[in-house]
Order: sequence, then structure tokens, then C-alpha cells
Amino acid sequence: MAIAERAKGENLSIKVIPTSVEISLVCSKLGIPLVSLYEHRPDWLFDGADEVDPNRSLIKGRGGAMFKEKMMISSSPVNYILVDESKIVKKLGTNFPVPIEVFRRQYTGRKNS
Repeated sequence: MAIAERAKGENLSIKVIPTSVEISLVCSKLGIPLVSLYEHRPDWLFDGADEVDPNRSLIKGRGGAMFKEKMMISSSPVNYILVDESKIVKKLGTNFPVPIEVFRRQYTGRKNS
């Protein structure tokens, strides 16, 4: 909400590339324009982490948007990962299982060389 208020108050032109349906709905309700990764590349990205260990390794994407989040992070030149003390653990997997993602390649009918 603070971003929408600042954009309106300072007449800033912003666009959001959402990674989840929930964020899309919130942005639409606040009047923030939505675009896709097909249309624009982000100037920067911010997102949260689920867990962070002492080596600064982290778990992200426990939800259904894991693949979209990875695409956004790899497309953005600057990434900010936001955490508070509740996310810091001694070992990853302490509070949440480590997510595993399977991305199925589409069969093209050709054999890989």
C-alpha cells in the first residue's frame, strides 16, 4: 500500500510484474499497472525468503510461484531479499521442508544430442 501511495503522491510511473495471483489482485485493487515478464524486464526486484542460514544460503519459493520467482530473479539486474529475525536459522530446512521443483520440458519429437 505504501508503494501505491508514494507513486500517486509523487506522480511516479511504476509497473509491477507479479509472481502470484494474490499480488496481482492487490496491485489491481490499488491501481498499480501490471505487466508481464514477456513485455518488460525489471529494473530491480524485492522479495522475501523463507529461511536464511549463517552462510546466507536461503530457501525461497515454498508456494506455487517458485518458478516465476526464479525467472524474475534471473531477469533482474538488482535483487533485494528481505528477511527479519524470524527467518534466520542455523540449518536450512529447520522450519520448512526444502522445496523441490520439477519443470517438465515439452517434448519436441527430436532426440537430444
